[in-house]
Amino acid sequence: MRTESLVSPRSSLPSRPGAYVERRRLLKVAVCPAGGLLLLCAPAGYGKSLAALALAEEALARGERLLWIGLEEGDAELPGRLAADPARRHPGEPSLLVLDGVHALGAGGAAALLEKLARGRHAAARLVATTRERLRPGLEGLRAAGLLRELGPEILAFDEEEARAVLAASLGFQPPRQALSSLVRTTRGWPACLRLAAAAARSPRELEALVRGLDGEVAAVADYLADRVLGGLDPAWRAFLRVAALPEAIDAELLEALGAGRALPAGSAAELLAEAERRNLLEALDPRRRRYAMHSLLRERLLAEAGREEPAALAELRLLASRRLEERGEVEAAVALAVEAGDSERAGALIRASLSLLYGRNATLAVASWLRRLPRRRVEADPELGLLEAWTLAILGDFDRALGLLDSLAGPGPRGRPAFGPGVLEAVRVYAERFRTPRVAAGLGLRLLGPPASGGTSNEWIRGLLGVSTGDALLSLGELEDAETRLRAALPPLLARGQRSSSLSCLHRLCRLALHRGDPAEVRSLLARMGDLAAEDPALLSGGVVETDRAALALLEGRVAEARSLLAEAEEAVEYEGSYSYRFDYLALRVRVLAAAGEGAAARESLEALEALVGRAGSK
Repeated sequence: MRTESLVSPRSSLPSRPGAYVERRRLLKVAVCPAGGLLLLCAPAGYGKSLAALALAEEALARGERLLWIGLEEGDAELPGRLAADPARRHPGEPSLLVLDGVHALGAGGAAALLEKLARGRHAAARLVATTRERLRPGLEGLRAAGLLRELGPEILAFDEEEARAVLAASLGFQPPRQALSSLVRTTRGWPACLRLAAAAARSPRELEALVRGLDGEVAAVADYLADRVLGGLDPAWRAFLRVAALPEAIDAELLEALGAGRALPAGSAAELLAEAERRNLLEALDPRRRRYAMHSLLRERLLAEAGREEPAALAELRLLASRRLEERGEVEAAVALAVEAGDSERAGALIRASLSLLYGRNATLAVASWLRRLPRRRVEADPELGLLEAWTLAILGDFDRALGLLDSLAGPGPRGRPAFGPGVLEAVRVYAERFRTPRVAAGLGLRLLGPPASGGTSNEWIRGLLGVSTGDALLSLGELEDAETRLRAALPPLLARGQRSSSLSCLHRLCRLALHRGDPAEVRSLLARMGDLAAEDPALLSGGVVETDRAALALLEGRVAEARSLLAEAEEAVEYEGSYSYRFDYLALRVRVLAAAGEGAAARESLEALEALVGRAGSK
């Protein structure tokens, strides 16, 4: 143990790294409660000692009296040494007591000591402690009395500005913005891992390449994790962590299923997870501590280690976890584990069977990643997976590959045309809402639908959805006659299947065409059908489209005041329920109505809102 009462000499204080940057953000929040305890709690490499050092140096600069104690394993005599410390406070003289590394005393011993110091003879001093492990239970009394301030990894981690300053100082060049953001995101700001991951880069280009391949197996990071985080763990705890690393999120039920028959530490699954969180090896994902996750770098390190030492067992556990998660409805996690296990048949079947759910959860990027990792022969042999990949590529803006894949799917051969399944519904819906280029959208839709008179896909309501998407794209291109043909063909199967939301969208587009032709009788007929749909399903979110089309009809017939009133009725529904196209149509009509009403300033404001909407979504 190293113990000193210091006023200015700092020979035994921690040394700073070469590229040290003052963390003013951290110092602003690292405030010790009066007469209480500031606890800096995080795994190794989060800069806890350096943060305490900065506080100590601030105290010394103010002429305060400092007592710094650096602990080591086996410091069981510390409580007695502190009690016998001859240093006494003088009235009016502030002081700071720093205990660096209290985890060396064990959770119970550390908590008891800090409680005693905060409430005992050192209570008038400011008390700062650093620990790699959470001191729970044991400090509830201080917490309840408002005498404890705890800063964890989420506060001690580098933000982008701190990471930029540190890397610029250590590497000798400014890190590229995108590479820096990716590095901070991947490491989650873990200072030591961030420094080590970037240390080998000699240029911005090398840093970008390093970041693209960064995981827990990068040599310097892997060595650090093995030594400072996993070092010293007994085999049972290492086995536990390998099991806990399998899914991205783990809970007691899943741990019990995966850990059955394995030599894990003693205790129930819930107790093991709580202990791992106390040791800062897992992080609780909810306030009740039911689900936990591991830092991605540590997770990748453990899984790579397991893959080298017991690859067959790892694949078997991944498939077991995938089946359990599928049973629980956690499709994304189930697919990811099947892909990681190398079971392309299971992964493909899960993706195909769960498209509606996956797209409802906005998992486009995840789906794209899974499909890239499946063997090409698996995707090419399954028309639905091929179609899904085409839609996904289109959504992500890779138009050339999307068109090429669709051409191959629709071409001659044993596969024939895509065998559409119910999951295509959501793929088309996402595509129709987010696609940026109407010409490409129309091209993709026409290739899949074929000529209006052709049989096309055997699933007519899917064909109806494709028809609405394609008709909308053709409308945006001004190809009105072809758009109306597609939309009228799409409506019957949608109505027959009870697809009210898509039917409403189709009727709205037909209304736009009738308004463009100046055909009020047709508009009224279509509005009546839209009203019937809304009456059949009170829960139908119309997005204000019925009121908007009624306002457009009123404007067509010269009833400007009525149009103004109808738009006011539609405003809230458009704002909270409307899709991009509904909001576009509403704002465009609002500009015209306000201009017709002589409200020039309000019309200009609506035009600015329309321009902002288009600017956010890209050109349409």
